[in-house]
Amino acid sequence: MTTTTDPHSEPAGSIEPFEAVCQQLLQTNPQLASAASRLMANQTAALMLEDMRCFLQGSEQLLFVALAKAAHLATEETTTEQGKAALSAVTDALQGLTGFARELTAAASAVATAFDNKTTG
Repeated sequence: MTTTTDPHSEPAGSIEPFEAVCQQLLQTNPQLASAASRLMANQTAALMLEDMRCFLQGSEQLLFVALAKAAHLATEETTTEQGKAALSAVTDALQGLTGFARELTAAASAVATAFDNKTTG
């Protein structure tokens, strides 16, 4: 009988020694724990902002096309009212994105600040 193992799985028992070493390091050096948690909090905040940037960039591309279509509708005699409504919808979407960016920036700042206060206070 042949058994195959998953090449991506951890060998049995390999986690316990790693956790023991981590606990020993953190207990003997609290500054290490503080620095590591501060670093992870800052990295989390940076990744949140990067995800927001990518989302806003994609939304910008979609809204640019929508704005062009709305402007075209607004300038045609038979579709002026539809164009005005579309321009209003694009404006609302842009305001929503601005609010989203403001809230996510505040959340990222709060993550970094909360961990920093917890590790230094």
